[in-house]
Amino acid sequence: MPFTAEDARTARNIWGVDNYEDTNQYLRHGERPQWAAGDPAEFRQFRTDIEAFTAKIRSVPPLKHAARTYRGVAGTEAIFGPPGSMTGRPFTDKGFVSVSSDHDSAAFYTQGEAGGAVVTVDIPAGMRALRFGKDTGGGEGFHEYVLPPGTRFAVLSDKMVDGTRQIRLMVGGQPRGRT
Repeated sequence: MPFTAEDARTARNIWGVDNYEDTNQYLRHGERPQWAAGDPAEFRQFRTDIEAFTAKIRSVPPLKHAARTYRGVAGTEAIFGPPGSMTGRPFTDKGFVSVSSDHDSAAFYTQGEAGGAVVTVDIPAGMRALRFGKDTGGGEGFHEYVLPPGTRFAVLSDKMVDGTRQIRLMVGGQPRGRT
C-alpha cells in the first residue's frame, strides 16, 4: 500500500516532532497528553490516529532485506538494568520505536544524557517497519524506520567496552492484531 497524504497527516499528528513523546507516554504508561486530557473529542482523535498509524505500519510489505539500525537511548540502566542483566531475555515495547540506519543520527539523542548509549537494533528480513529515506538499491542507503507498538525484542548482548555501554537487540516478533 502506498503512503498517502492522509497517512502523512496521521503520522505527523502522533509521531511529529511535538507529539512522539506524548504518544509513547500514553502507549507505555497510559498517561493522556495534557492537550487532550480535558477534551474527549481530541482524545478520541488521538487514539484514532494511533490506531491508523499502527495499521499502516502493519500493512506495509515485509522488509526484503535485514537492516542494521541504531537507536539513541538515554538512561539505559532504568530500561535495561545493570550491564548484562537482560542479555538473552526478550521484552516487548508498548510504544512506537524509531530507529535509524545512521549511527550518528542515533547518537544525537544521547548527547549530554547520563547513562546514554547508542543501541544496535537488528531487524530481520520479513519484519514490518515503516521505512523512510533514500534507497540506493538492495536495501542500501539512509533510512529511518518506525516499528509498531507491541514489537518484541531479544537482548543479544549488553556489555561495557572501554567505558561505553554497548547493547545489541534483535527484533523478534510483531503482533498482528489491534493495539
